[in-house]
Parts: sequence; structure tokens; C-alpha cells
Amino acid sequence: MDKKEELSIERSTATLLSMGEAFAKEALTALIPGSALLFALIKSLTKQAASYFRDRAELRLEEFHQRLLSAESEVDLRELVTDEFSMADYYSLLNSVIEDDEDSKVAVYASLMKAIIRGGIPLANKRHFIKSIRELSSDDLKVLRELYLRVPSSICLCPQVTAF
Repeated sequence: MDKKEELSIERSTATLLSMGEAFAKEALTALIPGSALLFALIKSLTKQAASYFRDRAELRLEEFHQRLLSAESEVDLRELVTDEFSMADYYSLLNSVIEDDEDSKVAVYASLMKAIIRGGIPLANKRHFIKSIRELSSDDLKVLRELYLRVPSSICLCPQVTAF
């Protein structure tokens, strides 16, 4: 499909949505007097909510990538960028970053991605770590970190995840 066809489809879709909105507004107004205001309010709130979630996702993804690419040295950054990793893991973590209720866990997800890229987490445990971070609160993760710092390191599976 060429650019002209794509633009034509976009315009047609926008026109159909606009027409559908106009018909829905008229039908609602005919059935319920004064509902035009309610329709406009719902439309406005829907746009506001969509904007909020889009902005929140963009900010989180930006923070995730900044933390992921922050390295102690240029050599560390070069190694991080050139090491191979699974795109499935990357997308899973991105999804978790966006969907998580807590902004403070973005740093943990970035730290986990670094550990995965550097091979600090056994392949058999990657999914478990991703799901566990998603399910635990930031307070739970802080408690786990404190336990890690106080317990002999020989029992820790992942010494590189230290975001808190």
C-alpha cells in the first residue's frame, strides 16, 4: 500500500468516526433531552484520560531507556549496547513498565533488563523475575533488597538487580 492509499484510508476513517459521532449525539439528544452536554462531557473526559495514559507511558518509557543506557563508564555502555538479548524479554519488560501501578518500579525494570542483557540472570529464571517484579510492590522489593544485603550472597540468584 502506498502513501496516498494510507492517507486516503486515514481520512475515510476520520470522516466515518466523525459522522458516527454526529449520529450518536443526535440520537442521544432525540431520546434524552439535554444529553448533548452529557455527550460532550463524556467525550472530553475520554480524551483527557487517553492523553493522561499516553503521556504517562511516554514518560515511563523515556525514564526506562535513560536508566537502561546509563552506565558507569563508556566501556560498560558499549558492552550493554552490543550484547545480545531476547526481544521477547525486552517487550515483556516494556509492557510491565507501562502497565505497572508504581512509577518507582521503572528503575527496577531497567536494572533487571541490564542484568538480563549482561547474562546475570539464568535463562530459566528470567520469566520468574519479570513476573515477580510486576506482582510485588515497591515496598516488597525494598524488603527483599534489605534481606539480600543482610544474607550471605551465596544464596542470591541475581546480584546485578540493585535498583533500590
